This record gives sequence, C-alpha cells and structure tokens, in this order.
Amino acid sequence: MAGKSYAIGYCKPPTASQFQKGKSGNPKGRPKASPTVAELMAKESEKVVTVSQNGKAVKMSKQKLLINTILQKAIQGDVQFAKMVLQLLGLAPEPPLPEMEISEADLALLQKAMEHHKGKTKPEQGND
Repeated sequence: MAGKSYAIGYCKPPTASQFQKGKSGNPKGRPKASPTVAELMAKESEKVVTVSQNGKAVKMSKQKLLINTILQKAIQGDVQFAKMVLQLLGLAPEPPLPEMEISEADLALLQKAMEHHKGKTKPEQGND
C-alpha cells in the first residue's frame, strides 16, 4: 500500500497510522480480573506454615491448622466449637419445630380450606 495513495477520510486512515502487519492492536491483552474473596481465601489456606506440635516443628497447610484448632477447642469443651464440628460433619441434630396452639376457629377454617382444595383436585365425573 506504500506505493498506492487513496482518499483519506472517514474509515480510511493514513497508511502511516494503520496497524502494522504482524503486530497486535492490543499487545498487553485484556487485564486480569481481580480475584474474589473465596479465591483469595482458598489460595491463602493452601500456604504451608511451620507450627510447634508436642515440642516438634511440623509443617502443615493453614487449612489443616484451622481444622486442628477447631477440633482441639471442641475437645476442650468449648460448646460453640463443638456445635461447629457437628455441623461440619453433618451430625448436628435438627432444631425442634416450635409447637403452636391452634384455636377452634382457626382449625375450622383450615379444615374448610382443605375440603375446598380436595374438591378442586378431584377429577370431574362425566355427566353422560
């Protein structure tokens, strides 16, 4: 295109300011997204630290250290940590549902609504 000249104008830039062949128009590329809190926590919890256990230096991930700490507190009798451990293991009992007292008027209204609902859900009988 260097030898050819053409009219410069809208959508026709000068050849000197056009993108060069073989070069990207965006050499740095798209900027990386900033990490989420969950990603930061996961990355940080994978880091290995040295701790003292029974007088010995032991290397373990921060995640394992956290679990050990929670279990130790639960074993020592901390009720909050014991509840947390049971919840994490899926062994926590379901909280009981509160008992409700229903008045006679409310009970009659509920029964009437149920009868009305049953009448609507029954298949209709053909009148031949």
